[in-house]
Amino acid sequence: MILPDNGKIVIIDDVPGEVEQLMSALTKEKMPSLFFHDQGELDLPDEPIKNVRLVFLDLDLGIGGNDPKQKIRIIQQRLTRILIERTPYVLIIWSNHEDRYKEFLLQEFEGDFKLYKPVAHCSLDKSILKQNEINIIDGIRESLKKQLVSFKSFNAFLIWESIVNDASGKMTNEIASLYPPDNDWDSKTKFILYKLAHAYSGKAVNGFDTVRQLKNALYTLTQTFTDYIENSIDTRLNNEFENLVSNSAHNIENVTVLINKLLLISESNDKVTQPGNVFFPFPGFDRALKENEEWFFSRMKTIPNIPAEKQEAAIKSTKLKYEHNKELISEKLRKWKSNFNEIVVSALVKPVYENEAIKKEILDNFYGIELNITPLCDYAQEKAKMFRILPGAILKSQFRKFINIYSAYTYISDADFIFEGEGCFLYFDLRFLYSLDIEEMQGRFVHFRLKHQILSDIQVKLGSHINRAGVIFLYDEPL
Repeated sequence: MILPDNGKIVIIDDVPGEVEQLMSALTKEKMPSLFFHDQGELDLPDEPIKNVRLVFLDLDLGIGGNDPKQKIRIIQQRLTRILIERTPYVLIIWSNHEDRYKEFLLQEFEGDFKLYKPVAHCSLDKSILKQNEINIIDGIRESLKKQLVSFKSFNAFLIWESIVNDASGKMTNEIASLYPPDNDWDSKTKFILYKLAHAYSGKAVNGFDTVRQLKNALYTLTQTFTDYIENSIDTRLNNEFENLVSNSAHNIENVTVLINKLLLISESNDKVTQPGNVFFPFPGFDRALKENEEWFFSRMKTIPNIPAEKQEAAIKSTKLKYEHNKELISEKLRKWKSNFNEIVVSALVKPVYENEAIKKEILDNFYGIELNITPLCDYAQEKAKMFRILPGAILKSQFRKFINIYSAYTYISDADFIFEGEGCFLYFDLRFLYSLDIEEMQGRFVHFRLKHQILSDIQVKLGSHINRAGVIFLYDEPL
């Protein structure tokens, strides 16, 4: 068992003196910890702590009387204040009353408290923390190693977090130590950050505010960060980490598409113009129709306030404008639906194209999307006069067998990912590429963002499609 070294060890005990040696030992081993002991919960954080990996828990916090259920309720109150739901962590229980309270806690983890259930738990004799003649950390490690042998795979994530933590620290040290500390250290650091931002955005960085400049500086650090991590992985992993990977099949529902979503899709984005953003145009039309309707009813409510002789004309004018706007939006929606239907239909192999039942099922069950495929450098340097938009569709995995995979003008994602609870894949028709200006982009709503790797793959396919020069030649026709 690897003990976390990034400050995510939590100790909960009402008697500070009983954990002094534990905290000293953790500190000696360069493992920061967070200690909570106040019986009135006054020292608990205002928000749960991210990425807690190890919790040392005393089951008797000195309040709650002798009722085991009440004791566990007090513990639950603290864990919900400290932990984020579904946090993967190891629970280490030590208590003089473990025999009375432990089973109640474990039962709660299987019931209403399951969102805070640890990936593993073990018991540690509290007396081990009071034995001066032994190395306490060695004792903890040995105990955990014996009791958590079935959860050894968790080490893979703990070492990963440790590597990332060390790599980011190493990078910070190297950059921030390029110059000795003096009275100008702060201004020099700001200049270094500016240079890093300039490396990412070029001359355009001078037109950005300082927050945007800082973002771009950190983007530069992030791109360089990968090399530090890879080097740390190569140097730190040894035979101690054998047998943490296995291809033994397990029935984990939707495991492939769930992992692919993590690899390919991000729920966050910098701004609406960021490359990789995916828009759903159809809901935009629904919003426009709703806004038009809201305008109509709002306008009609004001008509009684105008002179009576003008009310009839106002009503007629309002209805005409409402119907006109509604028809414009509806007509544009019909055109968009026609375009997206064409995109999907043109993707089908001939037997399916001629099968009306299957074709209707596919057309009734796809999601029309648009991808901002603008080059990242144009976005970073704010050089994009127009933003490149590539229409396509999210199709259910069950329809993949009906798609023509040999078209030169299409991009089909090899990976399936989870979307709306089902396995899906991406399909883009490169012939429908068009552009929008900044004002039109600002009216869009981002649903998610494709990560850099798959975005680059689509851009490469688009580039090859556009750059096909073609060859003019003669050939002999058969007589």
